[in-house]
Amino acid sequence: MNQQTQDSDLKEPLLLYYPCMKEDFTTPKSSSYFFSLIDREGTIDIKRSFVSSPPRWLTIIIRLGLFGWSTASIILGAFTDHDKYFYLAYLTNCTAIISLGYQCVSAFVSILPDKITQPKKEKDSPPCIIKTMWILYSIAAPAETAIVFLFWTFDYKQSVDGPVRYCMVFEHGILASLILIDGTIIGRIPLRRIHCICVITYMSIYFAWNVMFSRFFVEESSPIYDVLDWRNDFIFAAFLVFLIIAIVSPVSFLFCWMLSIRKRRYLSNDDVEVQQVAI
Repeated sequence: MNQQTQDSDLKEPLLLYYPCMKEDFTTPKSSSYFFSLIDREGTIDIKRSFVSSPPRWLTIIIRLGLFGWSTASIILGAFTDHDKYFYLAYLTNCTAIISLGYQCVSAFVSILPDKITQPKKEKDSPPCIIKTMWILYSIAAPAETAIVFLFWTFDYKQSVDGPVRYCMVFEHGILASLILIDGTIIGRIPLRRIHCICVITYMSIYFAWNVMFSRFFVEESSPIYDVLDWRNDFIFAAFLVFLIIAIVSPVSFLFCWMLSIRKRRYLSNDDVEVQQVAI
């Protein structure tokens, strides 16, 4: 009997994801679904999902601390890492700036939660600051996750990059963890299938720029990334970029999406009744 209970407990977390994913894939979507607050089990509570649950002072301290830590580490990395090209030539650095933007907005809404109001009608869109935070997280979380995999798998070479340093670990590991902690533990930002277009669009824009810059502005013997040598091995570089955009990015998003499914924060029944009266 105890064995059956244990097996059931092990299966329950896995079975929880199936109806959520099925609902997201089978429900007809419109352009308004991107920022819709209507979810499978209720109406998303904006303050508790994007700002945090009480206590407010603890959320402010944590988010300001994470933002300060990230800012200091990224500035330190910008001055200590001797890159071949300018700072924003690299995917890691571009994504770090987006992550900082997300953390800045995250800290702002925590300091001024009174500026974040729940729409009176269930079908109304959230405030612009929440839309901005939602988009930034939809890019930063999966992009940072993908960068961790790509850097340690394809890019890092001890003979070229030297021994592992703090800034290297922060930009290719710690920062991704901080973004996920903010979006899935401090807040409960709901990701949906349609949000995958954010990270895919971001990756596509970066690599389109990367190939143009590498082809026309970079010395032939010194590409931005050694593994993406557009001049001497265009086919392999194009194939690798295709894998990153079509496979690595969606899989990274799937990981973040699954983290966002559990324990989403919804309006209470009393709040829902107030919305229905407003309608």
